[in-house]
Amino acid sequence: MVWKMNSDLLIKQFTINILVYLVTFKILNIKITSYRQWVKITSASVLTTITYAILKKYMAIPFLIIVSFILQNIFLSFFIKENISIFITNLVANAITYIIYTLATIIEILPLTILNINNNFCNFILITLISIILFYIFSKIKRIKNGMKFLRDTKSQEYVEIIAINISIAVIFVYTLFGNY
Repeated sequence: MVWKMNSDLLIKQFTINILVYLVTFKILNIKITSYRQWVKITSASVLTTITYAILKKYMAIPFLIIVSFILQNIFLSFFIKENISIFITNLVANAITYIIYTLATIIEILPLTILNINNNFCNFILITLISIILFYIFSKIKRIKNGMKFLRDTKSQEYVEIIAINISIAVIFVYTLFGNY
């Protein structure tokens, strides 16, 4: 039996994984300054994407998102050496990433209908480009530009964690329900 990987799935998951790592570093105000950091982020994204693609055959989408989340937490624990809650930070980053990706999918409808594009590969490339643009716009927001301070504040961390978990889980759950897989 020959196993065929779906290029659309790979593009989508790779985009989401890269965005999760970039959003995580942005909201923590960690600068990606070296080639080595980019290689680590890309490698982690590739490994998470391949794992997702292989397990897609055997697992439902919510479980795949959980597996991706766990892998992202493992990789982030190697990348980030500060004393912060990687779980909460990753949950917030995933929620922001899924919002960006959903907005990109909605925005993509306009050029899709105007240019009459029926190729799924082109659709995902267009969504990826729009996602990158939205991430750039997101990173220029005044409150985000220098990171989210509440993620580093250890005093009020417990309350923030509870709120962040609730919001992030709701966003990811809605994305899972309405996402097109």
